[in-house]
Amino acid sequence: LSLDYYKKASVLNPDDFSLEMNIGHCYLDLKEYDKALNSYYKIELMDKNGKKAWRPIAWTSLLSKKYDVAQKYYEQILADKPTEHDYLNAGHVELCQGNLKKALNLYKQVVAMDNQGVDYFVLLFSEDKDVLIELGVDEAFMPMLFDQLRFVLD
Repeated sequence: LSLDYYKKASVLNPDDFSLEMNIGHCYLDLKEYDKALNSYYKIELMDKNGKKAWRPIAWTSLLSKKYDVAQKYYEQILADKPTEHDYLNAGHVELCQGNLKKALNLYKQVVAMDNQGVDYFVLLFSEDKDVLIELGVDEAFMPMLFDQLRFVLD
């Protein structure tokens, strides 16, 4: 198991960011979110800028339904060179909390960043569809969300 290898290597190199990041990713893949978060928080403490672990902390917090934590980290990420995926994931946090207006505003940013229109957004969103359903978002709601986004942007 990769996790065992990374944990052994980490004992020899306790301050190695990449080893700790890989440990966190292994735990994330195993859906052991609290253990993954512990690894990511360790990286945050070791990193002078503290930014290397923000995205994994935010995403893992979303997956573990710690929406307040996810929201806090996505706010920091969005204030510091965000990508379209950052806006998408921040929108997911708001959507999972029932904050449709905030989610739509964040999703609009995704469309604005890539200039490929709502269809590209739908493609990106669809990659996270199963995760969102697992988090309690009603699948029947999704087409209405896309229509609302089209209406707001046209």
